[in-house]
Amino acid sequence: MENISQQSDQTAALKKEIEALSQQVKRLIKAEAQLYEFQETLDAQLNEYAGLYELNKTLNEVFDLPDVLACAVAYAINNLGYQRVLLFRQDDTTGSFTVFAVDGYYDQQDKSSVMALAIPREDPLLTSLREGSEYLVCTEECEQGLLAGYRSKLLMKEYLIYQLGSRSRPLALLVVGNSGEDLRFYRRVEESEGSLLGIGNFAELLSSSLENKFYYAKMKNALEQESFAKAKYRSIFEKSLDGIYQSTPEGRFISCNPATAAILGYDSPEELLEIMHDIAKQHYVYPHCRRELLAILMSGQDVMNYETEFYRKDGSMMWALVSLHPTFNGDGQLLYIDGIMQDITERKRMEEELRKAHKLESLGVLAGGIAHDFNNLLSGILGNISLAKIMTDPDLKPFKRLDEAEKAVYRARELTQQLMTFSKGGSPVKKTASIEQIVMDSASFILRGSNVRCKFVVPEDVWPVEVDEGQMNQVINNLIINADQSMPEGGIIEVGIKNLTATPQNEMSLTEGRYVKITITDHGTGIPEEYLHKIFDPYFTTKQKGSGLGLASVYSIIKHHGGFVGVESKVGAGTTFQVYIPASENRLPEVAERKESLHAGSGKILVMDDEEIIREVAAAILEHLGYNAVVCCDGSEAIELYRQAIATKEPFAAVIMDLTIPGGMGGKETMNELLKIDEGVIGIVSSGYCNDPILSCYRDYGFSGIAGKPYSLDKLASVLHELLSDAGRHSPLGQRQADGVVGSAWK
Repeated sequence: MENISQQSDQTAALKKEIEALSQQVKRLIKAEAQLYEFQETLDAQLNEYAGLYELNKTLNEVFDLPDVLACAVAYAINNLGYQRVLLFRQDDTTGSFTVFAVDGYYDQQDKSSVMALAIPREDPLLTSLREGSEYLVCTEECEQGLLAGYRSKLLMKEYLIYQLGSRSRPLALLVVGNSGEDLRFYRRVEESEGSLLGIGNFAELLSSSLENKFYYAKMKNALEQESFAKAKYRSIFEKSLDGIYQSTPEGRFISCNPATAAILGYDSPEELLEIMHDIAKQHYVYPHCRRELLAILMSGQDVMNYETEFYRKDGSMMWALVSLHPTFNGDGQLLYIDGIMQDITERKRMEEELRKAHKLESLGVLAGGIAHDFNNLLSGILGNISLAKIMTDPDLKPFKRLDEAEKAVYRARELTQQLMTFSKGGSPVKKTASIEQIVMDSASFILRGSNVRCKFVVPEDVWPVEVDEGQMNQVINNLIINADQSMPEGGIIEVGIKNLTATPQNEMSLTEGRYVKITITDHGTGIPEEYLHKIFDPYFTTKQKGSGLGLASVYSIIKHHGGFVGVESKVGAGTTFQVYIPASENRLPEVAERKESLHAGSGKILVMDDEEIIREVAAAILEHLGYNAVVCCDGSEAIELYRQAIATKEPFAAVIMDLTIPGGMGGKETMNELLKIDEGVIGIVSSGYCNDPILSCYRDYGFSGIAGKPYSLDKLASVLHELLSDAGRHSPLGQRQADGVVGSAWK
């Protein structure tokens, strides 16, 4: 009996345990369901924050307000899921809000209607916002007269209005909503915490991009807000690409975000806080700037968009855009400073490049104006000298004087070419070349008789480059001359050449691709830091006899070649110039043997030029070479002469045309008409503008060759011999000769 009683008690106890376990299982199942629901909510929030992070990155990369608003409306449609979005901007004059950005209105009439919408400053809608409402919600069921009345104006069945900026001085209004058609496909407008969470975070981020001061105010209030607001702003703080920090008036960092550390070259915020003890001395390149800023902050004013130079961890300098906000206690004592910084080093570099380009462009206008006439005069002088030399015994004294005069003309031509490198739109006449050969030849030539020598470090596999050899010689000459002059007691110039592949977003702003880098290092006097940013300016020089054009021409030439030139220098230690030139995909052409003798020829050559002296000199040179020269002054006359020559079966072997004929038809237009008459015409382009864009791609305009001014006897002979010999070997000109059409012109 006693055993039965014990078993009964045990059974009862077991039932209680089973019941208790059952209750626990039910609680666990319920907790699991809650956990799953919480996980879904958390995942949605994480996706939202990821989208906000990407938007924040995009907004940090744009500067203009229209671009910011364009990104914002796209985000509201694509990420938040609303059908329509409007952004209103306050008019500074009237105070009313007008539509500045719109999306989701695909009917042109609807779009035009909302684009014309304006909300007066006195509108009760704005009054509600100013009086304390952070947002206004008009759901599908809303019957409130004020909100319902705006449905027809906004063309939205349901909508949500957010004010961007401070309430006392709002910057913009954000309106999102749906038209009422196919609502199941869009995010609904509801007055619930979950529904308002996404649009609220978006509005806060947009406000920070529109106005830093509003962003700072939100940052300061975050310490006093509830935990949810703290987490929200902490996320923006951590993920922002701008440096955000707090510092003491004495000059120590209190806190900073990862972007601050990265901008200043530190591995982490903790490393920056540990190392940086005196902001003025360790951080500012010019400590007095920090003292000036502190004085402004002590007066209670904000500092907005102040440009200054900072030191990075490695000692290098950078430009930063800084905005600061002071925080005081109740006694008026400055407690700490909220700061935000942006790295604008690249922007400042680009501004400097643009400033240089504008100066060079101005010089180019001047150079372009004189080059044509000057080269025409040089053509007359050089041509006559060349002819006079041929008629003079080389053993006689006049021949030596003529030879010196010829050299002087070439030097004058080089000066013109140096000026023309600054001309806007002037393109170098490029061909595939060995930069190694150009550098070595130029350096060796410049240093003849000098107590300075070059030490070359050049690998065997240097890539070919696509350059204008004359201009590139000019670059190397100027850099070697500068290096030589910086070491009056003698020394060694170290010249290095190597292949380099530029990655995207490189510090030189080079286009991604292959380059050849040239470094020229001297150990001379160096360049003072205050002059470094001026050395590429036209006419800037510290030399008593310097023209100030050498380095300016270097800069212009390399820019026209799609490259980059940089400089590093330390007073008393020396200077290094780095030149980057795009590599060529072509192979180096084989070097042909040079032939010193003049190439005589025969046949009729038509010369078109507006300058009488050019026509006379060209005719004399051609006749000396054995050709029969016919001259004219403009394109119309040239075309008529060409037609007559064909009609009489005595066609011209070639036509030499000046590109620019004031008041008449120039070479480009004339060539186009001649091709209509004879597709096999051999046109030779000539111009006093030694870097006219057509000269760099003359074949694209139908020309067969180029003869730059001023003319020289040997070069003109060489060009004609090459073109006419080639024409005799190839179709269709060779066929024309075989058919007897060309006649004596090709003999």
